Amino acid sequence: SKSKTAATSILPQSPPSLSETAAASVYNIIRSLHQDMASLETLSVPAPANDFLAPNIQFRGYLDEVLIQGDTAYRRTFGVVLASLRGALRTERIVLEDVSKNGDPSSRTNLATRQRQRVKIEMLVDGTIRVDLVLRLRVRPSSPPPIVKMMLTEQQTQQLESLG
Repeated sequence: SKSKTAATSILPQSPPSLSETAAASVYNIIRSLHQDMASLETLSVPAPANDFLAPNIQFRGYLDEVLIQGDTAYRRTFGVVLASLRGALRTERIVLEDVSKNGDPSSRTNLATRQRQRVKIEMLVDGTIRVDLVLRLRVRPSSPPPIVKMMLTEQQTQQLESLG
């Protein structure tokens, strides 16, 4: 006897169907995120997509763990992170680096002139919106205490200062 096997095909999932109003809202959220992430470069934006935050919103990590819950917590956390980044960049011990087209991280720039390719915004199959933002930060070495400088030769001191 011959056994028949049904050919099954696995279709890729698609995002959930939305009403026109909901679809327009999703579009506006994604549009707002693009604008706000571009403004993030100047360190002057409120929380990204601020106008669309619901009181019960959750921000999850890559392991699906809840990182922030609620719009108030999100706004507060974002404000602290942004203020800390501003302060760190002002000290000039923290430098935001940009990667040139050939992958060489030698071109250092400030937030206002860095490339925007580090932001990725996408709508996932389950209807969630995912935002990936990568900042390449470098910590400059601090100068050694004066007693160490006295023990270094002039050439060693110049080499050390050229690192910072």
